[in-house]
Amino acid sequence: MPVSKPEIRKARFSKDFGTGFYCTEILEQTERWTRRFDSPIVSHYEYRETQGLNILKFPEMTEEWLDFIAGILTREQFWVLAKFKHPTHQIAMCTERALNAISFLKAEEVRP
Repeated sequence: MPVSKPEIRKARFSKDFGTGFYCTEILEQTERWTRRFDSPIVSHYEYRETQGLNILKFPEMTEEWLDFIAGILTREQFWVLAKFKHPTHQIAMCTERALNAISFLKAEEVRP
């Protein structure tokens, strides 16, 4: 279903960067993940730069990235992620302030 008002929800299990609303800039990645559902929908957002957000960017797999990941994931979770065959990209918004930096644009169904 379209996600016009993203929320941060507590999950039964932790995601890669903890509890948050996750999105990506890679449309193919989103489409792959949504095809797991009966009615695959991709929601699109616009990001507005916002003062006061604590932003970490890791454009490459560096020592700093590895240290950050190692502090969050268990060894088993890390090795599951390391087996991905496609490039991945994640944006994790972990606060309401971060969610306020995005605006819903549209939603569209992914074709098989």
